Amino acid sequence: MNLFLINLFQLSFYYFYGNYYLKKRNNSLLLMIPILMMLTIFGIQLHIEAYLLYVLPTFWLCSYIDLECGEIPDLCHINLLLCALLFHQLHWKIFLVSFLIGFFLSFFHWMGFGDTKLISLWSLIIGKRIIYGYLGGCYIGLFFYLIQKKKESMIPFAPSLCISFILVELFFTYW
Repeated sequence: MNLFLINLFQLSFYYFYGNYYLKKRNNSLLLMIPILMMLTIFGIQLHIEAYLLYVLPTFWLCSYIDLECGEIPDLCHINLLLCALLFHQLHWKIFLVSFLIGFFLSFFHWMGFGDTKLISLWSLIIGKRIIYGYLGGCYIGLFFYLIQKKKESMIPFAPSLCISFILVELFFTYW
């Protein structure tokens, strides 16, 4: 029940923050509240890890804002850091390696710095499985690029990373 209340508070805060960040009122952010509440209720019944249910609203917001304006707000990164500090032992070496690789990729503009921070903070939580998450995000991003009608040179990478991280957590938990 506590996780349900935390997610409800998180979702209502994210609704107002997302509208403020996008500088327009967008009611499609309201869709995330019932969907994620149902996922939280069913996730608790299915014994899905608590931290994964905690970061679902964060992934939803960072994906939505990245699709809308091409940025990932720092609030998403702060929430992932809080999740890492609250729920897990931290993998600092893997965090440093993934941050340095991401910094190298963002230096040459192959990936945005918000994506680098997202990958690095998620590597604090899942450790070595970040490789699967990153490769899965690349494949999902390539799929999104191929099905786009208007080909752009830059695609939002956060939605594909978030989908990939969730799939890695659901299917590669004990590797």
